Amino acid sequence: MSLMPQRRESPAEGQRWKTELIESRIQDPEGLTEFLLKQTSRTFALNIQVLPVGLRQQIRLAYLFCRMADTLEDDTDLPPAEKIPLLEQFRNLFPPAQDWESSLTAFLSRVPMSWRTADRWDHLLVAHAGWVFPQLEKFPEGSQRAISDCVREMSDGMIRFTEKQVRQGGGMVLIRTMQDLDEYCYYVAGTVGNMLCGLFNLHSPL
Repeated sequence: MSLMPQRRESPAEGQRWKTELIESRIQDPEGLTEFLLKQTSRTFALNIQVLPVGLRQQIRLAYLFCRMADTLEDDTDLPPAEKIPLLEQFRNLFPPAQDWESSLTAFLSRVPMSWRTADRWDHLLVAHAGWVFPQLEKFPEGSQRAISDCVREMSDGMIRFTEKQVRQGGGMVLIRTMQDLDEYCYYVAGTVGNMLCGLFNLHSPL
């Protein structure tokens, strides 16, 4: 099976999506997630094309949730002490509870206001998560659990490393030993591998 190259979106298409986000008038939330994946990933959006449609939708959404957590942790303008409650609130959105809408509203109220109209797509993704998160509820319970377990564990790891940064007085050197490196790699990549195995298993005919 060959991989078709990604179609490059025109600046006009990007501006259209951004305008619809800012004006809160998204007509096609699933189409939005497809577009956001291409804007916030390098090769992931290419590889995902070979997957069956149902699995592709679930992994696309899962990637975007992981990207949100990564954006919160990596942003250099957010003070470490502010990242921790943001990551905690984000983590607690998973799995979706009965009051997920109010929890999501509370989380989004803490996201920097400037991200809602930012030039960076990863900032826009986080600030407008209200268009992405509801799609998780449409998946079967097993798939919701596999995605939620990954996002929660990844967020827990990011919180631990951010707390370490706070204890160091804001220092950026968080990986000093092989154990630190192994732990960090697990949280940012190993958790995703576990999730993919879970989703593949759920979709396997075997």
